[in-house]
Amino acid sequence: MPSATLPALALALLGLAAPLTAQAAEVLALLPATGVNVDQGTLAATSEVLRNHLARAGLEVRLVQGPGGQQAEASGAEAAAAARAAGASRAAVVRVVGLGTVLRSRLTVYDAASGALVHDDDMPADSAADLDPALERLAKGYARGRSAAAVAELDTVTQKESRPVQRVEAARSTGFRLGMVWPRGAGASGHGTGAGLFWAYDTRDFLVDLAFDGAWGADVKQVTAGFGAAYPFSRTTLSPYAGAGVRYAWVNYGAGGGNGFQPYAAGGVIVGRLSTVSIRLQAEYWWNTFSIRGASPVSGAGLSLGLGF
Repeated sequence: MPSATLPALALALLGLAAPLTAQAAEVLALLPATGVNVDQGTLAATSEVLRNHLARAGLEVRLVQGPGGQQAEASGAEAAAAARAAGASRAAVVRVVGLGTVLRSRLTVYDAASGALVHDDDMPADSAADLDPALERLAKGYARGRSAAAVAELDTVTQKESRPVQRVEAARSTGFRLGMVWPRGAGASGHGTGAGLFWAYDTRDFLVDLAFDGAWGADVKQVTAGFGAAYPFSRTTLSPYAGAGVRYAWVNYGAGGGNGFQPYAAGGVIVGRLSTVSIRLQAEYWWNTFSIRGASPVSGAGLSLGLGF
């Protein structure tokens, strides 16, 4: 084949492929935006803005009328019929709902041939002025086959998303407690009495506390600082709980001393959990992870009564 005929053949192939490509390209019929608690001007602007964003995302968009011009959201069958009448392969329905100071825009896309749902996504906005980045995210998400949340960029973060996250505030209390400890092992004997301070946080689902305690006796000297967490078995003012924690301990049990981590398991009950003043009775079992002058680690028990306010 002469080399001069190769360019002509390539042009002919491109000419044949072009109609096929155009035929395979997606044409999207966009129905007028509908909404609840949103004015007509905002809805009309929503349709135009979304159309522009879809076009910039590489889609061919045709604005069509809703079924009978109604303002209610079109069903899949109604949207598909409107798309077929416009020669489109898919139909897009956008719905904006206002609730308080928040607007939610939802983009739903149906197949024109069957009316089947092929895409459904939504985005929140703080106001009508915040709808533009939300609609841009919806358009890009559909064009890329992803969710609007997954295609966020620096200039498309909405005001709604940039607001601080609302969190449940934990109830806080400070208190002091009196208690006793009974160490066992490595020559330890007797018991110690002491006192401590604690800072408690109640998240409703679990309890957290930071504590500093000391105990003294004839052969017992123990100072600890650490934290723990517990699960409450009731949401009432009388609440049993169980938990565990770890603290750093400095100890001397007569035969020798040492320092290191002291894990513990605890259980107890809070009286007045729903009040600004509460009483906490706690029993615990602890063990030292460190040796005391070459002796084996010591374990022991403790009991305390605390007042939080």
